Parts: sequence; structure tokens; C-alpha cells
Amino acid sequence: MLPNIRFEYGDVTTLNVDAEFDIVTAARTLQWIADPASAISKMRLATKSSGFLVVLDYNHSCNEWEPDPPSEFKFFYNAFLAWRQINGWDNEMANRLRDLFRSAGLTNVSASSQDEVVERGEPEFVAQAALWGEVIENVGGQFVRAGLITELQLEEGRECYTAWLKTTLRKQTLAMRAVTGWCHRLKRSMRSASRAPLLCAAAGTGAVARSPPRPAQKILRSCISTRTESDVGSPKCR
Repeated sequence: MLPNIRFEYGDVTTLNVDAEFDIVTAARTLQWIADPASAISKMRLATKSSGFLVVLDYNHSCNEWEPDPPSEFKFFYNAFLAWRQINGWDNEMANRLRDLFRSAGLTNVSASSQDEVVERGEPEFVAQAALWGEVIENVGGQFVRAGLITELQLEEGRECYTAWLKTTLRKQTLAMRAVTGWCHRLKRSMRSASRAPLLCAAAGTGAVARSPPRPAQKILRSCISTRTESDVGSPKCR
């Protein structure tokens, strides 16, 4: 752990920071926010002139498994998507990011595919593919209470997926996209112009760093930042 990092708990939709950071980034975070446009607007305001905003997120409705999962798991997964929709969470968050960036005034917006792919035989296969058993365990009860699935169907989904994971699943692809945009402002604040060290603010999970050596400024929470290289077009799921 670097000595000059500080972590702060906060709500990105009520962030009140003006042009503090060279890079503001969020990973796997906006998918859980019902008003992502507000979050991106706040993140942009926290970015210095000529700084960058970088967001990595999922297209849950575009995830794929090879071969096709058992019907019991499909029923659970449809309940998962419906539960997210009821809560106002976009199941194709990643596909919306470029338009949200442009609407917030960001320029030079580009996107790249960052799908999380794991195949049988790889060291992380079991740990990554077991994700859905954890989802069933942690939030499946909410699906039942919402009337989206019965307890019996939830248990059947768990049992069938666990058995299928152990014996049949070859490949899991979680559809993701990373989007970056440039925050250009006509008038740069004096406070932003006076700070030479690179500052990074992040929301999500993982780790962030701020380069030397002054005390760390506002960091919302930690996250894994992702660099993007090129625009990848705008098909439905990629």
C-alpha cells in the first residue's frame, strides 16, 4: 500500500468536488446506480480541465456461457435481470456509456471491449464461474420476495448450476466495455492549474494510487482503472 493514499466513503451522485483530479474512474459501479447520468455529471465536475473520465462496466443481458446453461439456471438469470430492472439498474449499462459521456459534455469519447472471459482449465475458472452461486446465496432471497422466482426454483437453479459448472461448462463470457472521455473546459480553474502531481479519484472496488508526494486528496472509493485504446462501434452487445 502506498503511504499517500486516502480512502473516503461517499455517494458519487452527491459528490461536491470541483476540478480536483486528472483522472476520475469507476469500475463495475454505475450498473448499481439508477441515475448514472447524474453520477457521470458529478464525476466530470470533479475532473480537471484536460483530465480524463474512465468507466468500466457490464452488459448483463449480453453475458454468454458455452454450452448453453440448464433451463433452471436460465430461469434464475432472467429473474436476476428482472430484479435489476425493477430497481432501475440498466442491464446494458456499458452500451449506454458513450452517449452518457457525450451528454455530460465529455469529448474524444472512445470505447473498447473488456469482456471477462474464463475457460475450463484456466487457474481462475472455478472461482470466476462460481460467481452465480454467490449471487444466488447473497441476493436470491430478494428475487423470491419480489415474486420473481419461488424458493424451490431458486434452489433448483443453484443445484443445477453447481453441477453444470463442475461437469459441463467450458467457457463464460461476461460482457464488459471500458469508455474514456476527455474533460475539456474553456476556463481552467487556478486551483487545478497549480497542482502538478497526478491525482486520481475512483469509485468501485479494487485499488487506486496518487503519485508523489503530497497528501492524498479526495478519493471516493477504490477501483481498478482501465485504459481504453480505440472505438469499437455500437452493436447491441459488443
